[in-house]
Amino acid sequence: MRPVMATGPVPNQPPQPPKPGKPSGSSSRNPAPSTPTKASGSSSRNAVPKAGAPAPKGPPPKKNMLEAHREALGLSSAKPSDMVAGLEDVAKRAGAREDRAKARVEGGRIADKAVLTDGTGQRWERRVLLGIILVALLVGGTLGVMYFLANKKVADPREQKMETHNRLLRLQTAISSIAPFGKSEVITAEMLKERLRNSLQAALKEAEATAEKEKTSRGMNTSTTQEQLKHLKQDQDFKDVWDKDLVFEVEGNEVSISSTTPDVKPVKVVIPRK
Repeated sequence: MRPVMATGPVPNQPPQPPKPGKPSGSSSRNPAPSTPTKASGSSSRNAVPKAGAPAPKGPPPKKNMLEAHREALGLSSAKPSDMVAGLEDVAKRAGAREDRAKARVEGGRIADKAVLTDGTGQRWERRVLLGIILVALLVGGTLGVMYFLANKKVADPREQKMETHNRLLRLQTAISSIAPFGKSEVITAEMLKERLRNSLQAALKEAEATAEKEKTSRGMNTSTTQEQLKHLKQDQDFKDVWDKDLVFEVEGNEVSISSTTPDVKPVKVVIPRK
């Protein structure tokens, strides 16, 4: 048979104190919270403190030192270069708010003075002004075109041909009255045109002097005098109604004057000689 071991206290033996970490009695039912052990290395620096735990002592990290000092002074953590970007708009809005407050103080209300804190009013003002200018230009251009079309005179080709022929006839008469050339003198078209132009200019001066006297005595020129002045100014240019040069062709003692426009009959005249 195996010996039976007693479970009760051994007689005549003093009781032993409880071992540390093993509470006795009721304390064994509610164990005390264990103290957290210190983490070694970098894990202790990145440990997240629990709620209600005291803030870690010591200065903040170097990379957040400037931000921490600015926050302690109540300043923003933004860089000065970032803060300058919107200062102009902030100043405009601040000025608009001051104008609104001033209007409220002076008039008691701001219904008669619209003050906006952004550039919306100025943008709409520019748009409206540009629209008014465009409408005015459009209306003015339309009226100008209508006036031009209403007063435009469409020349009749038959009348233009007749006027060109009349210029040729007047030049034919003017050549007959120029200073005569020498008997053996060789005449070219340019020589004839130069002498004819001098003769017409002299006739124009006489006509202007006559018109001046007529205007002094009667107060106005007659239609005949005005028409004579007009013809003398036109004829010395040697051009037709279409502003094209007339053609002078000298053949011996005769000169032919024609227009480059078709259906206009040329004229011929004998050149005076001594």
